[in-house]
Amino acid sequence: MSKWRKRLNRFINGKNHYILSKQAQEFVVTFKALLPQNHYKDILEFQHYYSKGLAARIRYMIYTPFYRQSFMDNLIYKFVFVIKKL
Repeated sequence: MSKWRKRLNRFINGKNHYILSKQAQEFVVTFKALLPQNHYKDILEFQHYYSKGLAARIRYMIYTPFYRQSFMDNLIYKFVFVIKKL
């Protein structure tokens, strides 16, 4: 349990605060012309829902194509997205 608490704290309070949302923005700008249309659409959707209200972010996290490799990391990722700390 301590391991997961540390990961959650790192996501919320760590030096990587907001890094994934910034990476998504930079990725789209840099690689837009090279991305398949469906991948480009997925990233734009990620950015769109990140700026929406709580209910929209929760709905998006239920159906998002993005995930983390482990079950617990995936739950933390979804939680951090919903509270807009990604």
